[in-house]
This record gives sequence, structure tokens and C-alpha cells, in this order.
Amino acid sequence: MAAAGRAFLDSLTADQIRAAQYANLGDPARTHWSNLPAGASARPGIPITDLSDSQRVRLHDLLRVSTSSQGYHKMTGAIRADDVLHDIEGEQLFGAGTYYATIFGSPEDANWAWMLTGHHMSAIFTVAGERTGFTPMFTGAQPLQIPSGVFAGWQVLPQDAGRATELLASLSSDQQRVAVIGTSAPRDILEGPGRQASLSTFQGISAGQLDDSQQRLLWVLVQEFVGNADFDAAGAQLALIEQTWSDLHFAWQGPPPAPEARFYFRVHGPRILIEYDVQEPLTSNGGHIHAITRDPTNDYGADWLGLHYQESRH
Repeated sequence: MAAAGRAFLDSLTADQIRAAQYANLGDPARTHWSNLPAGASARPGIPITDLSDSQRVRLHDLLRVSTSSQGYHKMTGAIRADDVLHDIEGEQLFGAGTYYATIFGSPEDANWAWMLTGHHMSAIFTVAGERTGFTPMFTGAQPLQIPSGVFAGWQVLPQDAGRATELLASLSSDQQRVAVIGTSAPRDILEGPGRQASLSTFQGISAGQLDDSQQRLLWVLVQEFVGNADFDAAGAQLALIEQTWSDLHFAWQGPPPAPEARFYFRVHGPRILIEYDVQEPLTSNGGHIHAITRDPTNDYGADWLGLHYQESRH
């Protein structure tokens, strides 16, 4: 990752570096990401639209080494869906060019970070010595499924909801009464930008209340989100989640899953928070979803770095 980060910086002009690089890892700009369209919330860094083709190649190199194959394709798919939304809405607020890249510190340093943020994708990667963090990671899509044309049916996040619905369907009636915590979905994910650590209690059904096959489905669901990161970073996070496995909870809000349904689910434990919220169902112009992955104790690598980050609402 360090080599790819340096290659990206070296591809930039002096003026571009001034926009793209922040010297201080503790800079408040590290928490300045949003799922609002461009223009509704300013972003730090350099927009993709200001990069040349060769510079964009270097940026993609950096994103690829920071993620798994599935993570890379989910993130670039979310950005591509913004181009589809731009074509549908005819709004300059949407599109791949409105995503911003930022590097904090220097890739040669033991501790540094980088961020790619825009309307429906914000990924914050933190390097602290030999360790790499990848939370918070926000992914969204509008449309979730391309509604027409040669790519009709293509989904940006094809398994994120499916893993949860498989787990829900495996639960007995008694288990569902514990797991389902509300009959309607919330308006949005509860720990979106500026709402870090707002969920203080675990709700739903715990891993200890599941049988072996159901626990396997919960594990697959966790992997679907944590596995967006590079193999080593994801593996380290999964090991931390395993250490407090019995405290992991799965919760569902809203009606049973269906193409016309708005629903919400989350997985919450001491070292992971996953949320997924259907903003608009698939039957509404291909759907619109928001999802986030957080580490309740180490977002932004704060615990490793000994820094405190206070997210502000954007």
C-alpha cells in the first residue's frame, strides 16, 4: 500500500499535491466524509475529475492494494452507479468525477492514512506500523440494480442483503421474535457520518442463541462486509470479532425481505458494527441502499494511533 500511495502522490503536480495531501494524521479532515451529493457537503482532497488518465490509474492501483477483489468491485461499482444516476437525473451533483482522494501524512511514514470519499462510497484506510485499518467504510448504491439497457439486472452490492435474508429465514419463530426489533425500517443507517458510537447497546439475537448452521450464516454475513478489505486487514479484524463472538448480535427491522420492501439489518458486537438500510426498494427505479462497516473501538485507527477523532455531522 505504501508503494502505491507514493506512486499516486508522485504522479501529481505540486498544485495537486497541495489539494490531495494533509501533513497531520490528526487533522479533522480525516473524519470529513458524507453520503450527501457533491455540493451539499464539501470534501477534502482532490476530485477524480481533476486527475488525468494516468493519475487515475495510479489511484486505482492504490484502491486495489487496499481492498479485496470483491471490495474493489463493490466500491468502483458504487461509483459507476453514480454515473448511471447522473444520466437518469441529469444532475451535476452525481457522477464518478465528484469523488475525492486524500492522503494524510506520508506513505514512507510508519503511520499514515488515505481516504476516497463521495456520494455513495467512503473508504478510510489507516496504516499503523504493520497494521492496517479500514473503518469506517460506507457503501451505498442508487440504483442498486440497473433498471434498463444492456446492463439491466446488474447489482452493485449483489450479496450484502442476501446473506442477511438467508440468516433471517433460518431462524425459528421464537428466534425471529428476538431478532426482529421493529416492524418498520429506520430512515437511514443509525451510525452514518457524524453519528459515530451512537449505538451503545446490542439488540437482537446473539450468536450464542444460534445453532451451528445459523452461526455459520452469521459468520458468512460478517465476512461479506469485513471481506471488502485487503486479505490481511480483513483477517486481523475477523480474528478480533471471533474473540468476542458470543457478544455478537443480529437485528432486523421492517417487513420480511421482498423487492418492494424497505428493511434494515445490523450486526453489532464489541469489535464490529455492520448496518444496511433500504432507502428505496428495488421496485422503485432499481432501489437505493446505504450500508456501513465500523469498528466501535478503532475507527480511523484511533486506538492504535492514540488519537481521538470526533466526527461532525455533514
